[in-house]
This record gives sequence, structure tokens and C-alpha cells, in this order.
Amino acid sequence: MYRSILNSLLFLILVSVVGGNTQADIIIDDFTDETNDRFTNSGSFIGAGFDFSGVGRRSGWSTLVSQNVVITAEHSRGSGQVSFYPSNDPNSTPVVREILAGGQQIGSTDLYLRVLDEPVSSDIKIYDFATESISAPAYDENTNSGLFNAGSFQNEIAYMMGVSSTDHASPRIDQAVGRNVISGYIEDIPFDGKTDNDSLILLRESPGDAAYVQYESRFVTGDSGAPLFVESNGELLLLGVNSFISTTGTELSGVTYIGNHAGEINAFISANAVPEPNVIGLGLLALIGLSTRRRK
Repeated sequence: MYRSILNSLLFLILVSVVGGNTQADIIIDDFTDETNDRFTNSGSFIGAGFDFSGVGRRSGWSTLVSQNVVITAEHSRGSGQVSFYPSNDPNSTPVVREILAGGQQIGSTDLYLRVLDEPVSSDIKIYDFATESISAPAYDENTNSGLFNAGSFQNEIAYMMGVSSTDHASPRIDQAVGRNVISGYIEDIPFDGKTDNDSLILLRESPGDAAYVQYESRFVTGDSGAPLFVESNGELLLLGVNSFISTTGTELSGVTYIGNHAGEINAFISANAVPEPNVIGLGLLALIGLSTRRRK
């Protein structure tokens, strides 16, 4: 198994470069519109108990980590507008924001932060993200012996997102959710010119395997930048963004892990924070208004 995983990893750079922004549908075993498509808006949706309003799409995926900052994959970062739907109802009115020019790549990783032209409204979810530091020997194609432990997330069931196979009229509502088990962790996987991709690995198992779960999933080229979540205290906790796949040898999905870069992400959020209203200024305006009314 480990040799098969290693052989698969050797193919990642080709897959990530070819992937780009090509539209494709996430692979979900036993997919149905009702259970896996977010905007079919069914009570049977596997994510019905969670809030996905902070996951936006248009030319790419954008997931909110503050009122005005989103995270995505550097190699497939979108531009222009992004739409956030307050519910899973495709007829609800989306909150539409413009992605400002520029942004910041986090070190030599596939994590990329963007700023919106204005903060989202209070009915749109802002996600907490992992802060746990995970480490292992750096990936080496000649000596790597396989997967390492993914800390507290090892063997956790994750919710994977990607483009839905449901025939929606707009890419803004092409969102599907599947599941997979976090199989392990690999440090510093190099691909697409990036060398510091600390990555969670999710192997695609077969029915009957011990780690197989209902709606077992693997993302495909075109799903890059979508978020990976786990459940934490009844809420979605953001672990990372879809970054690479391999179909050679063992089928696997690779997610660039956020937790090892939580400090850098928080620093970017703080540097681009929405200014708070000037309390003193508001107080002066109120007093001026009061004195004006009294003179009348």
C-alpha cells in the first residue's frame, strides 16, 4: 500500500498543472441530488445540519475565514465576483462581493488569501479553522515510507466539497458534498513549483474496506480550492483546501492543511480587518443631534 501511495505522489505535479480551472464533477459513491447536492435543498442532504453559507463560487471557490477574507488554492484562484447563499435554497438572494485585486500566497504553499470589497452580511457563516500544528519528516520520493499521523484529525470523517454533477444553470450553485476518512499526513509535498505543502491525504477506499464510508469521495481536476471540513462541536471546522489528486496507483485526494499556517492567516486577517466605527465620533454626532433638537 505505501509503495503504491508513493508511486501516486510522483504523479502529482502533472495532475495539478493540468487541473487548472477545468470544470469537472467530484466523484461521490452512490451520489444522488437529494443526498449530495447542496442546492437541491433536500432534507436528506448529508450536510443539512451544517451551515455552508460561507462557501462561495463563481470563477473559483472561496471560503470565508473572516467578514472580508476568503481562502482558496493558489493554483486555481478565481477573480471577479463571488456569491454566498445564506441557505441551501437556490432561489434565495445571494450576497455578492467583488474579489479585490492582489492577495497573498502563504509561503510556498497552495494556500491563497483574498480580500473582498466589503464585508459579508451577518447571515453568512464565517468558519473557524484548524490551528493544530502537525509535523513529520519532509517528503522525499526516495526514502518516504508512506503516510504519517494527522494528529487529532487522523481517521476523522471529513466533508469534501466539489463541483456537483447536478445540472445547475449557474456555477454559483454547483456545489456537492461527499465524505472520506482522513488517511494521514505528508509534510512538504512539492508540486506546481511549491515546496511547503503540508498535506492531509484522503485515500479512496472500496466498499468493504474498513475505512470505507457512505458517500466515499475523491475530488477531480476542477475541484481545486474547495474546502475540506470536519465536524467540531456541531459546527464545520475548516481544515484546508483541495489542492491535488492522483489516479496512478492508489487513488488519493490531497488537501493543503491550514493549521500549520494559522498564525500567518490570522495576521493577514488582522492586517485587512474591517475598521470599527469610530465610537467617539458617533458619540459627538449624537450629542450634536441632541443639542440641535433642543434649540428647536
